[in-house]
Amino acid sequence: MGEQILATPRGYIFVESLTPAVYRKTFAMRHNHEEMKHELEIIVDTGGKVVDVLVEHPVYGELKGMLMLGSRRDIKEFIESLESSSSKPLSALTDGVHLHTVEAASEEVFFHIEKELERSGYLLKIND
Repeated sequence: MGEQILATPRGYIFVESLTPAVYRKTFAMRHNHEEMKHELEIIVDTGGKVVDVLVEHPVYGELKGMLMLGSRRDIKEFIESLESSSSKPLSALTDGVHLHTVEAASEEVFFHIEKELERSGYLLKIND
């Protein structure tokens, strides 16, 4: 029927149902598997939505996973799904280094997200 849809691990989303007045920013991160939940909670608790995760694999190139995590409940379901499948996060392929595309309602939200991620030690610095 020509409708634009986005496939995610949590189901399909009509593109038109996504908030039109939204800002996007990419954050470079590094942490271990045990810190993943905390990293995601910082982003959603500060007002962001984790759109995806991206890693740069030396053989396969760019690998991207759609997440669409906007709440602690979304994070809980994602973590449970990951653990029940005996899978590892994409960041396991790159020693914890990965990128997240984050959506937010304002640039100010990004300022607070970045501050909290940096305080927690998850934000990747250029000289890391």
